[in-house]
Amino acid sequence: MKPLIVADLMTEKVVFGRESDSLDSLYDAMAEHSIRHIPIVDSEKNVVGIISQRDLVSAVLFSKESLPASQVKDYLRHTKAAEVMSRGVETIGPDDSVREAGLLMLENKFGCLPVVEGEHLIGVLTESDFIKHVIGVDQESGQRLRRQL
Repeated sequence: MKPLIVADLMTEKVVFGRESDSLDSLYDAMAEHSIRHIPIVDSEKNVVGIISQRDLVSAVLFSKESLPASQVKDYLRHTKAAEVMSRGVETIGPDDSVREAGLLMLENKFGCLPVVEGEHLIGVLTESDFIKHVIGVDQESGQRLRRQL
């Protein structure tokens, strides 16, 4: 049996954003697609940052002024991804080992690693991808696989 590589587990259909996207549009995309991380890319689809749900919460909780709940959506609408995204994002290649990727995620407490060829985004590897593999759920369909003994 050949060792697993990142391409074996990664999610290829990636929801991504741009630096100019508002936080509310990224929040809506996360909710619509049931995801917790959005890579931010430039015009060539090179990874320039990442935004997580935690980043969105921090942006609201630790904004310059304490906002009442009624103004949170307005704040998110007028704040751009570039203002809160994490830069200098760790990435991994599709041919790298799953073990290497898992260790990188564990050591740094990452929930997601963008998968790149060069700097070009081609997928993401998430904690959920690892869990799906361990419990035998098909990466694409989400359907439980039947294991043959």
